[in-house]
Order: sequence, then C-alpha cells, then structure tokens
Amino acid sequence: RSCGYLAAHTALASRDVDICLIPEVAFDMEGRHGLFAHVRRLLRTKGYCIILIAEGTPIKGTQEDKAEEAPKAANVDVGMAGTKSVEQDVGKWLRDELKAKLKVAPAEGTCDPEDVGKALSVSLKYIDPSYMVRGVPPNVSDQIYCSLLASQAVHGAFAGFTSFTVGLVNSRTCYIPMTLITAGTRHVNPKGRTWQRVRASTRQPQFTSHPERMDQDTD
Repeated sequence: RSCGYLAAHTALASRDVDICLIPEVAFDMEGRHGLFAHVRRLLRTKGYCIILIAEGTPIKGTQEDKAEEAPKAANVDVGMAGTKSVEQDVGKWLRDELKAKLKVAPAEGTCDPEDVGKALSVSLKYIDPSYMVRGVPPNVSDQIYCSLLASQAVHGAFAGFTSFTVGLVNSRTCYIPMTLITAGTRHVNPKGRTWQRVRASTRQPQFTSHPERMDQDTD
C-alpha cells in the first residue's frame, strides 16, 4: 500500500493522466512549483485535469503539519471495514483540499502570473477504483494461470512443503518460501526508468521549490 507501482503502470497504460502521485516521490502542494499551481495551469490551458494518486501517498505541503492534517480530514467511509485505514485514504482528503484551494484567488508568487487573483469554480469527480480493479472478469489467460497455480499448490502440499507460495519466475512455476516474499517491499525508484517514463507521459514537474529535493529526485 505504500508502493507506487500500480499507479505508475496505470498512468503509463492509460496515457490520459495529467498528474501521478506516488509514495516514493516527495512533493509540495503549495507554492509556485507546487501541485495546486500546476492544477490551475492545466485547467487554464486544457480545461480539465486528471490526477492519479497511489494509496498510502503522504500529503505534505510547504508546512510540516500537512502530513498530520490528512488523517484527521480523511473521510471515514472507505468501504469494507478493515480493508483500508483512514490514514491511507488520501484521495478524499486531496479532493477536499482541491475544492477548497481552487475556490480561493491565489496571491502573487503562489502560482503562474496568469492565474493570480482568479478563483475557480470546478466540477470535481473522485473515483476510488479499488473494487473496479478487483471486479474485472478474468480472461482466458487469467483462468489458465489460476488453474496452474492451484494445481501446483496442491502438488507442493502433497510433497510436504509448508509456508510457501506458488509463482512464475522466468516463465517457470516455482515454490517460493513465504519468508522470502515477506522479507521486504519493492519500491519505485524515483531515479529509475519507470518513473521517468511516467513523468514523460504526464509532463508533470517536480512539484518542489527546494533545490536539494530536485537533486535527489533527478539523475
């Protein structure tokens, strides 16, 4: 849940996303180079803006207490109880923040000169695709793959193996120890090709006014 692979690959696959936010890449929300300023820029030039935010993305503004505001302002109604904590539901918090910020005319130095003093009335739609992703009917490849995993899991159990899972490694079905699966979590490399391809697709800036952060997030 604190990994941006799903959001990054979704942005690359759709080619419709204007802004992609993931937990691995820090960003500012306010300021001339922040998220709000870029949203205003897109609304002025394109007339719309599509934002994709990964679950678990920490929201931080120019003030340190922004990270603490998100859990308090998040909506408690997040679907099935126990599937997602309030602290991780940053999508609804970001929705409310955008509604509030865009209604206020920005001051000089906080946005592009063309947007200074202009309050916006926008129609904002928020979509949580969690159950849409899980509810997609399986295709032929999915059904064959699931049958293969199930049969191999049964073979492994009859062979006396425990605490293992089944998966494909280099196109071969393998028994993988659970200790290896839970040993660590993969994260998107902010300096890697995947994230650079996402930024090339969305054409989004760094969302930071701090030179030292730019040095960390670029090659």
